[in-house]
Amino acid sequence: MHWAFSVGLRVRLAMTSRLKFVRNAALLLMVFAVPAWAGSINSYTFTTTVAGVQNTTVTGTFIYNTSTGMFSTGSLAFKGNSVFGGLHGSYNKSESGLSFVLNVKAGNITLQYLISLNPQNLNQFTASGTITRSSTTGTFSYALMPEGGTPFAYLISAGVVIFGGILLTGFRRRTQIRI
Repeated sequence: MHWAFSVGLRVRLAMTSRLKFVRNAALLLMVFAVPAWAGSINSYTFTTTVAGVQNTTVTGTFIYNTSTGMFSTGSLAFKGNSVFGGLHGSYNKSESGLSFVLNVKAGNITLQYLISLNPQNLNQFTASGTITRSSTTGTFSYALMPEGGTPFAYLISAGVVIFGGILLTGFRRRTQIRI
């Protein structure tokens, strides 16, 4: 009886110690995972060709604050050897929601620009627009829709791998030598 009680106590202490370790490891993972899930300011960049003219690209940037749900600043720059080559500008227009619209007319240049964020995954967006200078019109469209799940799904799978490694290294092999 004494031997059985001693083995049972050792098993219980070992399980309690292992459970504390797993609990502490889970807490540590959550401490590092929560900031990755929290809202922040995201900066987006895209480059695409301008249809309707030859050898011209547009590069755009914009900023979206996920905590407040607001677009704030951005820029567009056209490069190439068409009538739009060398045009660039920035804007500082706050707009709430998941879409942003900019209509600008300056001299003989008209610009219409639309950004739409995917409500399910804010890393996915589309940007499109039309620019007209005198009688020449160019259009551009860009879509960033990466495959895969949400960032939270990646955190879960990473946590499973980490915990699996912790548990596997936690088991010590005990060999007994019998003579």
